[in-house]
Amino acid sequence: MKSKFTLYQLIARNTALLFIAQLITKIIGFAGLIVLANYLNVEQYGVYNFALAFASLFVPLCDLGVDTFLTRELSARVGDRGTLIGTTLALKAALSFVAFGLIAGVNHLLAHPHEQQLYVLIAGGITIIRAYTSSFTILFRADQRMGFDANTTITAKLFEVGSIAAAIILKLSLLHFFALLLISSLLQLLYTYVLARKNSFLPRLSVLKHDVLHLVRGGLPFALTGISVMIYFQIDTVMLSFLAGERSVGIYRAATNLVFALSGFSASVVIALFPVVAQNYQQNSENAVRISSHAIYYSLLFSLPIAFGATVMAQPLISVLYKESFASAVLTLQILVWWLPIMYVTNVLGHILGAIKLQKLVLAVSSINALVNIGMNLILIPLYTDRGAAVTTVLTELLGLCVLSYIVVRRFGSVFDIKRITRLAIANLIILPIVFFNTALNVGILILIGAVLYTGALFGLRAISMQDITELKRIFFSRTPRPAGAS
Repeated sequence: MKSKFTLYQLIARNTALLFIAQLITKIIGFAGLIVLANYLNVEQYGVYNFALAFASLFVPLCDLGVDTFLTRELSARVGDRGTLIGTTLALKAALSFVAFGLIAGVNHLLAHPHEQQLYVLIAGGITIIRAYTSSFTILFRADQRMGFDANTTITAKLFEVGSIAAAIILKLSLLHFFALLLISSLLQLLYTYVLARKNSFLPRLSVLKHDVLHLVRGGLPFALTGISVMIYFQIDTVMLSFLAGERSVGIYRAATNLVFALSGFSASVVIALFPVVAQNYQQNSENAVRISSHAIYYSLLFSLPIAFGATVMAQPLISVLYKESFASAVLTLQILVWWLPIMYVTNVLGHILGAIKLQKLVLAVSSINALVNIGMNLILIPLYTDRGAAVTTVLTELLGLCVLSYIVVRRFGSVFDIKRITRLAIANLIILPIVFFNTALNVGILILIGAVLYTGALFGLRAISMQDITELKRIFFSRTPRPAGAS
């Protein structure tokens, strides 16, 4: 069995690698979306986001949760890799055709204008191709070869941003831009397949009928969770389009660009954490709990100052990044940014339960969240448009946090270090006085001042210590793991 320190190293290095990839892609993608939003008008930007959000609602049907289930199965059934992978690829190909048919059918029933229906169809092709590409990246994650995952993540974003750049340089219409995105998605699928084939991630493939049922049964709880989560993340954009119009969608997505651009670290943590907790919980549950506790704490260490900082500096951030027509996104951003630290924690909690085979509980919570989200949006969007959607998103995530926290503590262990989290929250309050200098100083200077104040408060309040820094350095850079019994 791997030593405690070896597990920390594995998670930390995989997290670091994925975080770097996510950071690069988020920066590139964020810049691309800002440029695109300013290239299009607010209404066109709303149409663009509606089409992708609507198509994304059908993505969980493309694999029925098989990708997530496959990660666990590939670790347990090493000798059956060829049949598992081959069966998965065949199953997802069939499901993708079904999903696209549903997108086309529902899109036709909604009776949108012809041009907007065409946007949705192309967006459906884009999202389905991207979902199929994930089949190959799952192989990299299952082997904990995160370098390949990082490679494909960055490449995909470069293809996407390249399409944005080409559209702007050539002054293409929104329709032609969607066509470029479709082509870039196909190229990314081809690139990922070649990478997997070239590096022996695709053994001799075969398809077994009994494995189809096994994969569907195992993946179904993840699929239902995925449907609930996709509804939770995308239904607000779709409902905004119907209840408040494309302008509100454009404003709302302008704010979410900033928030979602900062969500990558959470994905890096849970992708690295999931297989380690799944593999080691039965042998050393205390260590699994300890690792998870650290994951939650460092997730908050990263996300809380972003929430406080963006609340204080929302107005200069929006004015610097967007045209004047997006100015009303300031309050929406100030509300929506609080989704970030809540999501960071719920993401870890949900993956903990999935790793210890309690994904049905995650499904129950996410299903409740989806229903609450739809109900609150129906009430708040007509009253407050994009701001109502932002309030709904934050409150729904908070509900999920409360329920998941209770379940994890009862069924897994205490993963919250309350004293350290309290000190961390107090350290973040030090950022608030920056609000008095909002109009006098440059955004970059404000961010720098906030970072210095926050760092000083962390050490002053002992929310983080030099011992923590030393431990992190040892985890990331030490070549020789400590003995298993070392503390």
